[in-house]
Amino acid sequence: MGIMALHIQKGEHPVFFYGQAYMGALEAYLGAGLFFLSGRSAFSLRLGLILLYLFFLLCLYLLTARLYTRRFGLFILLLLSLGSNVVLSRQLNALGGYMEILLCGMLSFLLALWLADTTTHAPPRSFWRWMGYTCWGIVVGIGLWSDLLLLPTILCSGLVLLCFCWQDLRRGALLLLLLGMLIGAFPLILHNLHAAPGQDSWSVLINMQGAPAFSISSIAQQVSRTMLYSLPAITGNPVCHTDDMAGLKFLGFEPVQAMSSTCITIRVGWSCVYLCLLLCVIGWQIIQVRTHLLGWRKDRLKRRLSTEFIRAAVGLAMAIQAALTLYSFIRSHAPLDGASVYARYLICLWIATPVLLWPLWKSAQRICAIPGPRTILAGIALLSTVIIMSYGSIETLSEIPQARAAYAWEEKLIASLAQHGIQHVYTDYWTCYRLAFQSAERITCGVLAGGCSLQSGMHNRYPPYYEQARRDPNAAYLLDGNTKCASALQRKGYHYRFATSGYLVYQSE
Repeated sequence: MGIMALHIQKGEHPVFFYGQAYMGALEAYLGAGLFFLSGRSAFSLRLGLILLYLFFLLCLYLLTARLYTRRFGLFILLLLSLGSNVVLSRQLNALGGYMEILLCGMLSFLLALWLADTTTHAPPRSFWRWMGYTCWGIVVGIGLWSDLLLLPTILCSGLVLLCFCWQDLRRGALLLLLLGMLIGAFPLILHNLHAAPGQDSWSVLINMQGAPAFSISSIAQQVSRTMLYSLPAITGNPVCHTDDMAGLKFLGFEPVQAMSSTCITIRVGWSCVYLCLLLCVIGWQIIQVRTHLLGWRKDRLKRRLSTEFIRAAVGLAMAIQAALTLYSFIRSHAPLDGASVYARYLICLWIATPVLLWPLWKSAQRICAIPGPRTILAGIALLSTVIIMSYGSIETLSEIPQARAAYAWEEKLIASLAQHGIQHVYTDYWTCYRLAFQSAERITCGVLAGGCSLQSGMHNRYPPYYEQARRDPNAAYLLDGNTKCASALQRKGYHYRFATSGYLVYQSE
C-alpha cells in the first residue's frame, strides 16, 4: 500500500491492490494525501488507518448508544481501544481493505437502524431520509470495492432495510440506493466491465479463497484450525501467541510461542466460549424479535412498529452477520493455508461486539439490586474481558523495543546494500516490499517462490520490480538463513558475499 501511495504521488491511479483485483486502493490514496502533509514514512501511511479506525469507533458508539445505552457504548469503546498484538497490528498494518470494510460495515448498520427507526416518524419523501438511502448505497459500494469480504454484512444490513423500509423502497428509494452503490463501487464496476475472462474481481477472489473440495477430513481441519488459530487471534486472546506459519513475520518481529498442550487448551477454550456466546445471543435475539412481532400483530391499534422491535431485529442481523462471516471463513481455503495470517479475514466480527456483550452488561447491571449467580458471573465475565484486553495492550507496548530494533535492522540492511552498490535483490515477499518502500524504491526486488525459483506470478505483485531484477546481472539474492536455497544458488554460480542484519547476500561472479 505504501508503494502504491508513492506511485499515486507520481501520477498513477491504481484501482486495486497490486496483483489482487478484488481489494480496493483507498488506503493508498489516503496514504498519498498524508505523504504530502507529513512526508513519506510508515507513520504517515498508518495514520490513514488510525483515522479510519477512529471513525469506526465513533460509528460504533453511536450505534451502541442508539441500540442500548450510552454507558454501554462507552464501555464498548474502551474495550475496542484495547487489544492484543494481533488485534492492534490489524489496525496499523496497511495490508489492504480491512479498516475500510470495518468502517463501511458499521456505517451500513448505523444508517439501516436510523432509516428503520424513523420510517413512521419522518414525513414521506423526506429529503434527509432520501439522502440516507443514497449514503447507504455509497457506503456499501465503497465497501464492495475495498474488499468483497463485506458481503455478509451488506446482506444483513440490507435485510433490515428490506424488512422495515420496503414502502420507501417501493416509492423510489431503491433507485437512490442503487445510484449510491454505483457511485461508491464505480472503480470496481469500471474494472470488471473491461476485465479479461477469469480476471474479474469475483473470479480472482474465488480462485484465491474459494472453498476446497467437500470432505469430512477437510471440514474437520478447517474447523479445528479456525478454533485453534484464527478465532482466538482476531478476537483478542493475548495469551500464547502462536502461529501456524511462524517463519512469516510480516511485522518484522513477533514473539511466537511454541504450541503446547496448555496453549491448545487456552485457545480452544477461548473459541468455545466465543461460539457459545454467539449462539446464545442469536437465540436470545430471535426470541426478542418473535415476542415483539407477536405483540405487534395482536395489537391492531398500533400504526407503527415499536422501537424495541426494530432494535431487536437490528441486533439479530448484526449477530447473524458475525455467524455468516465465520461460516464463510471456515469453508474457504484460509484456515488450511494460513489460519493465523488469514485471521484478518474475520475482522467484521468486531462489528457484532456490542450485541454479543449486551446480555452480560444487562445482567451485570443488576448485581447490586438483585445479586445472584447469574449477575455475578456476568460481572466477572465483563471484568475479565477488560483485564484480558488490558493485559494484551500492555504486552504489546512491551514489544516497542523489539519493533524499534527490527526497524533499525531494516535501515542497516538498506544502507549495507547501497554501500555495496546493490539496487535489485531476490528475496521473500515481506522483506521485498518493505525494502522497496523504506528505501523509496532505491532498492527493488523480485520475490522468490518455492525452491528458490523466480516466477512472475508468485507474489510478484508489481511486475516492473520483477523485470528490473531479472534484467540486472548484478542482482543479489538476499536469504534469511535459507541453507537449502544457498546450496541451489552455489550450483547456479552464485557465491556468498557478505552478511547483514541477519541476511546472507549471494551474487554471481
